[in-house]
Amino acid sequence: MNINYNKGIPRVPEGVEPPNDLVKLHMKIDMTVDIARQSYEKCNNKKIDLYSFVEEVCNIVSATYKSMQNGKRRWTRAQLGKLCVGLGLTLEQADELFVLQEGKLSMTNNLDIVIYYALKDKDSVFDFCKEVKERTGKDIDSFK
Repeated sequence: MNINYNKGIPRVPEGVEPPNDLVKLHMKIDMTVDIARQSYEKCNNKKIDLYSFVEEVCNIVSATYKSMQNGKRRWTRAQLGKLCVGLGLTLEQADELFVLQEGKLSMTNNLDIVIYYALKDKDSVFDFCKEVKERTGKDIDSFK
């Protein structure tokens, strides 16, 4: 292979598409968030834009959500947990997203255990974040 080091090496070769599961994950998140937003608007009798909704309900900063959804940052399990708990998803709905991200929730992973029980008990996203800190010793936004 002949490489021109003066030009540099592109990070992603031209024509390479993201893995299919990643595309499915982003599409599934878009659909899930939009359905939840519409339901929120009906219940609260007010319009809210998508990014403000995610920030308010899931405690995910708009810029972070945008960068994860457009592929500049990857969805971490912690951020996906915040999204699922904030939206009030069922365990089955959340697992559909986690399978596309890295795999189903595991009862051998401390973070996954907290996510599991937060979903099962329908915790608020704020209680969930506190529980993550208590059980793992780490702030939820510090997980990679």
